Amino acid sequence: AVVGFQQRNGLVISGIADALTQSVLYASTAKGYSTPVTPLDPNAGKIQGPALSQVKLLHWFNDIKPTIRSGQTVVIFDPATSLSWNIKLYSLGRHADSEPLTETDTNIMYKAFGYKNTWTPKSVWVTFSDGKTYLGSTHNVPHETYHIRDNNFDGHVCVHFPRPMADAKETGTYATSHQKSIDAGWAQT
Repeated sequence: AVVGFQQRNGLVISGIADALTQSVLYASTAKGYSTPVTPLDPNAGKIQGPALSQVKLLHWFNDIKPTIRSGQTVVIFDPATSLSWNIKLYSLGRHADSEPLTETDTNIMYKAFGYKNTWTPKSVWVTFSDGKTYLGSTHNVPHETYHIRDNNFDGHVCVHFPRPMADAKETGTYATSHQKSIDAGWAQT
């Protein structure tokens, strides 16, 4: 019921009646159950993904960041679910701040995370426009600034790429958790 309400009211589809969902729920403008909703096609985002031999474990600061640009669209592939979605990169600092490109991309991302909002990183494969695929890590919690207004995702997500664990630890426990996710993903490839 919560997922259906969030779909009908253009909210992040998390299945959790968070504060924003509840504020919309009790507003006089809330769209009710009779409002039609276009469900996500069961096969949306389902792809075979890149070949395992194409996935590279390269350093974020030395190898990846110098070759990409802000505003670039990349493809995220989750090997655990075989789901794929598009994101646009924005801020390229210690990691890549990014946003799902469309509402469908947002919904596929939430499906890959089991329709739960979580800061727990997920190891993913990121394919850039040059066809190169790198191992990375992301979460699905919208936070802080955002640029795309019609993707049903009011915030951005962080995509992390490999860096030395000492550097991740220096940044903090959250960066460390992403590096551990990347290391675990590499061990499974």
